Amino acid sequence: MRTIDKGATVFTAAEIRVALLPVGNVPAEVLRDYCQLIERYRHVDLPAVKSFYHEKQKSPLKYLPWAEGALHFRFVQEREALEPTPLAHLHACRSVLGVIGLCHCPNSPDISAAYAKFEEMAKQFPDAVALRCFAFDPLRDEQQDSKKNEHLIMFPPGDRNHIEQHVEVLMHDFAACVLMELQQKMLNAGISSMSLSTPIDEKSFSGILGITDDVSKKLGSEEEVKQRRKHTRLEKLLGDWCLLGGSPQDALEHFTQCMELAKLSGDVVWSAAALEGIAEAKVIEALVAADSIPGARIPDASSPPDSPGSEVGSPTSRALRFESTLGFGGVTLWNAIKKSRTLENQVRSLYAEAGNVYQRRGIVPLQIEVELKRVRFAAGLHGKGAKSEVCDILTQVMDQWPLLKSEEDKVSVVVEAAQVLGLVGSVRKRALLVWQALEAARNLQRSDVLLLDVALKSLDPPGDHENQDTGEFRRVNWGLANCALPNRSWYLLNRAMLEALLPTASRAGSQVYVWEAAATLLREHCGALSLENQQVLIDALSKASAALDGSSRIRPGPGPPPIFQVRNISGLKEELKPVTVDPGAKQETGPFIFNPLLKKRAQEKQGEENIQWVVGEECSLEVYIANPCEVQMKVERLSLNVEMVGGSEGKVAQKIPVAVVLPPKTKPTRVSLALVPLVPGKMRILGVNVTLYGVTWLQRFTPTLRRLPLAEGVSLVDAPWGHQEKNMVVTVDILPALPLLKAKFLSKVEEGITSPCSSPHSSNAKEEPKSEKKTTSMVLVREGEKIKCVMNLYNASKIPVTTTMLDCKQVGKGGRPKGVALKFDEKELNEKLPIAPKTSIDVPTWIDAGLCVHSENEESTPDIDREVRLKYRGSASQASGGEGPPLGRETKINLRLRHLPSVKMTGISITDQYIPCKPSTASDAAEKNDAHASNHEPTKKNGFLNKGRGSKNGSGDGAAKSRSGNGSDEVGCVEPPSTSGCTCLARQCLLQVDAVNQMKDPVDVWLRAGDGGVDAGVRWEAPGGASLAVQSDNTAHLSCIVPPMEPQSNEEVNPSLDLGVAEWICSRVNILWQAGPSPETNIGTERATSEPGLTQLDLHSSTGIHGVIPLVPAEVRQFLSPRVLGILARNLVTVSVALVVDSTKEFVDIASSLTPQVPGKGSTNGEWVANSRDVLQDSCFEDVRQSGWDGGSLDVVSTLDIGPRGPNGEIWGVESCVGEIVECELVIENGGEEDVQLCMTVCTEALDSNLGKGSSSDQGILILGVVGKLQVEVKKTSVERHRFSICPVSTGVFEVFACEDVDVRMDGNAKNVSSVVQGTRLNLLCK
Repeated sequence: MRTIDKGATVFTAAEIRVALLPVGNVPAEVLRDYCQLIERYRHVDLPAVKSFYHEKQKSPLKYLPWAEGALHFRFVQEREALEPTPLAHLHACRSVLGVIGLCHCPNSPDISAAYAKFEEMAKQFPDAVALRCFAFDPLRDEQQDSKKNEHLIMFPPGDRNHIEQHVEVLMHDFAACVLMELQQKMLNAGISSMSLSTPIDEKSFSGILGITDDVSKKLGSEEEVKQRRKHTRLEKLLGDWCLLGGSPQDALEHFTQCMELAKLSGDVVWSAAALEGIAEAKVIEALVAADSIPGARIPDASSPPDSPGSEVGSPTSRALRFESTLGFGGVTLWNAIKKSRTLENQVRSLYAEAGNVYQRRGIVPLQIEVELKRVRFAAGLHGKGAKSEVCDILTQVMDQWPLLKSEEDKVSVVVEAAQVLGLVGSVRKRALLVWQALEAARNLQRSDVLLLDVALKSLDPPGDHENQDTGEFRRVNWGLANCALPNRSWYLLNRAMLEALLPTASRAGSQVYVWEAAATLLREHCGALSLENQQVLIDALSKASAALDGSSRIRPGPGPPPIFQVRNISGLKEELKPVTVDPGAKQETGPFIFNPLLKKRAQEKQGEENIQWVVGEECSLEVYIANPCEVQMKVERLSLNVEMVGGSEGKVAQKIPVAVVLPPKTKPTRVSLALVPLVPGKMRILGVNVTLYGVTWLQRFTPTLRRLPLAEGVSLVDAPWGHQEKNMVVTVDILPALPLLKAKFLSKVEEGITSPCSSPHSSNAKEEPKSEKKTTSMVLVREGEKIKCVMNLYNASKIPVTTTMLDCKQVGKGGRPKGVALKFDEKELNEKLPIAPKTSIDVPTWIDAGLCVHSENEESTPDIDREVRLKYRGSASQASGGEGPPLGRETKINLRLRHLPSVKMTGISITDQYIPCKPSTASDAAEKNDAHASNHEPTKKNGFLNKGRGSKNGSGDGAAKSRSGNGSDEVGCVEPPSTSGCTCLARQCLLQVDAVNQMKDPVDVWLRAGDGGVDAGVRWEAPGGASLAVQSDNTAHLSCIVPPMEPQSNEEVNPSLDLGVAEWICSRVNILWQAGPSPETNIGTERATSEPGLTQLDLHSSTGIHGVIPLVPAEVRQFLSPRVLGILARNLVTVSVALVVDSTKEFVDIASSLTPQVPGKGSTNGEWVANSRDVLQDSCFEDVRQSGWDGGSLDVVSTLDIGPRGPNGEIWGVESCVGEIVECELVIENGGEEDVQLCMTVCTEALDSNLGKGSSSDQGILILGVVGKLQVEVKKTSVERHRFSICPVSTGVFEVFACEDVDVRMDGNAKNVSSVVQGTRLNLLCK
């Protein structure tokens, strides 16, 4: 029979013992869950009880603190409740005053039979004042008979919260019932019920005889002494009931009365017990006065942070799997006691006096018990500060220890002493006592279950001195990781204790502790165990796991190997990382181009932030795993154990488990463990949930496998249970769910239709593998090519995309100045927002290839790497998570643009040409010369302009074939039907270009003049005029008429006149080329290349490829003669010599009468070749080709000024005879915005080599009229005409023209201009 109560403290006297009994067949796991539900209500506040309290008679508790007090319960299991104790008569708190039966209806279909069994079991507790039988999960057809089953309470079916609410109400009702029954017992109590023949009164218990006859005679007669002793014991009992009823002040009165009566009766044992009661009542009264009495504590019904139960087990077991202090304890409680200056000394003296009484009477069990209460009280107040006092008292206790008669009491005393030593930090003495307790328990000839309980008690954790009471069911999730050893250096003692526990637990049939002991031996001592012993332990783990129930398979850890260490936190992939997406945000800038402090602050800020993960995205943690054992371990499941900082209801992450097989002596090996966060916030990863043989436990991260610096987001924390080791904890920030866009370029087959074979987002398309590496798509683009395609954006998430930010930049140094440009229709993109989940949109995109420096070898041409960045997010509130800048993601498309040559311009010439016309049509011709239409190619079948000429390497005909158009009129070129009656000339500008085909395939080329350049966003259309089909490496000769410039404002006029005209020509004239699709082309597909990570993407149209080669203003500028400027630029002053309007002379072709001179041949003046029309019309090309232009500045063609020339090589002039007078006029046209004043002189020049040059009379022609130093004022935008006559005096060809005399001024204020250009010259053929 055990007399010393386990874990007795100064608060034990205020706790009402209630037995929890299983009724019927209740599974162990379910019973544990029900017990945990009841265990929550160890403290019930009196204000909550008052609503259920009914006072039948006047309460004997005069000072019951209804506002601040509480009832305290101590729930015990059936085995401990039925265990007899001789001290129930001395201390009423040792009696079971309440019985609660727990029935699981699915396993007990007959409720009446189960209730009858409960009534039989309740009869074993005669002192019980309140009975309840809770029936959980009843069947629907079951009904309660309130008359027969008085104490049966059936819980209605419902979820967990519903059951908890019912339990709360019923426990308050149960507490009220206990209180009312105690008060009733106090009212009905009398001395007749007091016994004087208790086990304590026996000589075998006290060891010393009672009072002597002499003393008895002094106290009175024997009957009087008996009556007084009964009154003494009655007062002690009433005091105990008052303390149990929550009224310490009433208890003090009864305890004081008990002491007074004990002096008269000589009942010193009850007097000493009253001293203990007074001490305990004073402590409870101080707590009530300080409002620090423990109240109802309902812990969170979620899994604890260190429990792997969030994955497996029933909801009920998960809800109740926690470690929480539910008894007396806490900082607030002990601080309230410390505030009372005299209370500590009073309690110490009262306990010391009571101990002395027990010592004098020779009652060793009571003496040792009161000393244990005293040292627990000192440890609770001062902790390690009371180490010396506690050690001294416990030394005296151990001296009395051999005097105990009960072997069970001996073991209990050693265990209690060891635990108290642990509370004050005396771990070495504790370890010695633990070993002594194990040896005593091993020699104890009692049941294996009792032996196991003692052994486990010896291995309980030292605990917190301020939380000494963890409840009866504290071992529900208990593990040997928190054993009582002082540190890991005590390997021999640790190993011996575990080896002693293992067979004891096996004989007792407690497989939970078999598992714990075997797991701890493998984890802590595998290096000292042989292979055979390790295999025995592995077999013990396998057998124990097979016998464990559902909740017992969830262990708190740590368990057996493997062992884990954090290596690195794997961040999100590049396309999944969150970025700030705020189109209106402004970047922080300063007065400096580069501010190193800003960069440093950004790096520091980035270092302070934790690794960021996103809700709904798979995230991984890279860890090291090791198996130090010499046996193979087949781990069934590995998953991360996480918790949210601040707590979170429900599931916080979706684990992705893996299974591994670890060979013997496995060195640290890298393993990646993944999960999907479900809740935003700050997440802590505590370790790995390991499942072996169906048992799951938490294995925390250790930093001892490899010496590595701590990764970002990893910190070291103290290991639980007070160990000196450190554990690694990973902290990451979980961001709210973000959208996910997948972008890809697709070919544009036709308007509104994309290539179906290239779309990765069709309904039947499979998901892309997550391990797919980032690749670069290579696109082949020709010089001048403009590819129209689409960028397909597919929303692969469940969140709509509402905001986008598009950007494209060049990567590396592969591009040239002109390079290749990517243009996106961002306006259409914004119009198509938002992008709904699982849908896609197409963004029109153009790839515009400009000019580049060609290379003879295409493969050596540097590539241009472009990176398209698209930032996007959902709604601002969703993206920011309610605070901070809005977050989204960024997707990137890497393009490698291989810029290949297409058509190269090798020569250029710009000349003026004249067309005879009648005066009546001269104005019409001028208007037609200014017209702009879509087709600008000349189509004369027999003329120079449409003559299809091509050559390879600059020679040969027939390499290019002419393809004529529909024969429509030429724009910009005035073609007279005949020269009959034409007395004036219309001017126009002719542009001639040589272009070579540098592609491998034939190409059609045009020279197009229009109303502006071709933009990448404009649909490319082949012109309807003539084209030239040019083979590879062959040259085409192209020509067109350039329209004059449009009027410009002063702001638009280029300060450099020739550069402005050159820019005008380049904006109006382009070289167009078109080629058919290559036989190897596979439109809209992406295929691999020989280079790793590079694929070739074809975005061309199925109709072929085409492009536009622009002219370069700097090159065109070199070929602009003054006469060309006079034709194209309207703001110049042009001086021409022409026939009078009413002249009867007509312009004719005089080329046959001239023998032109080819420059550079023969003499200084050249050699004259008769009728050399071909030489005249070819010179513009031959001279260019002979100059060897290599892409730099073109050489100006050297030609003779032989007057106005026609489009087909004609030289226009007027025929006359010697002595015939020809009427002419000097025409001065001012196209500027200001008035000008000029001094003009008419000159002549002989084109025949037989005539010398000199004055007009020496030239064989006379000029009649004022033609020298002629003062002329021309208003702005007007024309001045001055008539004169000429008369030839000899035969030959003469040229009449006008020039400005810049040395003559009209007056000091006269404004002279130097921007005078030569217009039309008049050729005169005199026969």
